[in-house]
Amino acid sequence: MKINVKYISMLSVILFSSVYGEANEELTLIDSIISAYNNNDGWKAAQEGKNAAEAQHEQTKAVFFPSLSASFGAGRSGQRTTLPALEDRVYSKGKTTRTEMALRLNQNLFKSFQDVNNMKSKGNAAKAAEYSLKSEEQKLIINVVASYTSIWAEQEKLKAYKQREENLAKIVEAQKASLAEGMATPADVADAESKWQSAIYDRINAESNLSKAKAYLTSLTHKEVTAEVKLPNLNLNIPSTLEELKKAAMESKPEIIQGKFAAEAAENDVAAAKGAFGPVCNASVSAVKSLNKPDDAIERKDTRSYDASISVEIPIVTVPTYYGMKYASNLAQRAKFTAEDKKLEIARNCEIYWSAYIAAVASTAAAVAAVRSSEINSESNFDQFMSGLKSLMEYLDGENARLNARINLATALKEKIDMLVQLCALMGQLSLESISQGCREQEASKVKK
Repeated sequence: MKINVKYISMLSVILFSSVYGEANEELTLIDSIISAYNNNDGWKAAQEGKNAAEAQHEQTKAVFFPSLSASFGAGRSGQRTTLPALEDRVYSKGKTTRTEMALRLNQNLFKSFQDVNNMKSKGNAAKAAEYSLKSEEQKLIINVVASYTSIWAEQEKLKAYKQREENLAKIVEAQKASLAEGMATPADVADAESKWQSAIYDRINAESNLSKAKAYLTSLTHKEVTAEVKLPNLNLNIPSTLEELKKAAMESKPEIIQGKFAAEAAENDVAAAKGAFGPVCNASVSAVKSLNKPDDAIERKDTRSYDASISVEIPIVTVPTYYGMKYASNLAQRAKFTAEDKKLEIARNCEIYWSAYIAAVASTAAAVAAVRSSEINSESNFDQFMSGLKSLMEYLDGENARLNARINLATALKEKIDMLVQLCALMGQLSLESISQGCREQEASKVKK
């Protein structure tokens, strides 16, 4: 099912711009997401986490290659020999300078599949980190979209609140004038002033909410929000039923795939821990050259030696290894339960966000109808006011009803877009590319690689 909110966004632009005039410089949703990609520290940390997991996987592969080392040493030693029969008389003495150079090659032949399972574990952990990064990407986009739409909704509501405050201020003045002429009571004036003060509070509260939304978006993108934002034209694919949504989520949601690979990595760790009970076989080859020269000798003594060996080590009593295996088994069980719990959580989220989206669609349709109705009534009220059939206060009351309808429309549109993005994330399809395509803007290439 394709959800197109273009007609709604166009309607909202017409409704708001027709009264409030043209907007200033605009900040697009794609610009905000790209800034978050390039500047958000949490996103950078997630990328480094993925890179670290991949590097650790490569490190486990390296244990299958031979290791080559070289060493060099030099020293000087002295010797003194006495014979007890000659009453501790010195029989011989001397000092020697020695130099040694060695080259050694070591190769692991067999380690009871510890290294193999450890490599598999780190490989699955690297895949889990990859999907963890995708999950963080989706969370970042969801937060950017939510803060962006909050800014749009609050700025549109603020415009309406300001206009409503002005209208109510005029009503207060009109009531005071009517009171002076005996056409109104003090209670009428007090009621008008109460509504006016309430409108002032609504305007101040909207200003506060707008500042909070801008501050949150700034924390995500590391850029100050100084421009107007516009409602994004999203056209995203979502399933037509809740069952289809759940099926897509179970197959493609990054958190589920991450949990699967994390559980497999934990099982590999158990196999690696069991391998510690088996034999270990290593091969080594070394070449050593030694130079020794006593002080009283004319020439140096050159010695060269070569050695090749194969060693097999069989553990007999390894209590720490037993507890290491038990520890790995407990972690494997925890990873399994965590993965299953994540599936249940995502299934619940499918139901929650699907219901919220359906409600947002209905709310948006009702708000659009209310705005259309209020626009028609506004024209009628204006004509009756100009012909003297309605007073200024009656006309302004009708205008306030129109402004309230716009406020409700802004709230409904924000909620619908937020829920649409949540559904796309549940399907595992939320990314800069999908949002860019949905907005019909091709700006994904601006992201720093």
